[in-house]
Amino acid sequence: MFPANNTVIRLASDADEGALDRLAQLDSARPLQHPILVAEIRGRVAAALDMDEKRTIADPFQRTEMLRAQLHARAAAFEASARTPDVADRVAAALDMDEKRTIADPFQRTEMLRAQLHARAAAFEASARTPDVADRVRAALAHNRAATA
Repeated sequence: MFPANNTVIRLASDADEGALDRLAQLDSARPLQHPILVAEIRGRVAAALDMDEKRTIADPFQRTEMLRAQLHARAAAFEASARTPDVADRVAAALDMDEKRTIADPFQRTEMLRAQLHARAAAFEASARTPDVADRVRAALAHNRAATA
């Protein structure tokens, strides 16, 4: 295993083609297709992962088991990021922005949560209108007061 500051995991670029071809030959494997994640040890490509096929190649003369696992974990993180909407989209899904009504469990006391969601929605709406943080905070506070009144 190598210290964390000796390894780098990144997306491969066209400049990595020679190193990837060499790695495939060393591993007796067919070359990978882009998109590819590469793991470098001390600046040299030691392992790579085809993000579509989930197939890895690595230098058989180096200990790369942990690098392969890290490559798979990083690829999973990329996929999760692509699948998961950002915070604004999740809040908008929980709060019907057009009707200004919240979807909540009728058997739970959710008044405070509803007020917080309305305040968050007001902040998102304000951020679309103005880049000033102070204005967004004032609008969110005013909306929160109105929602809890």
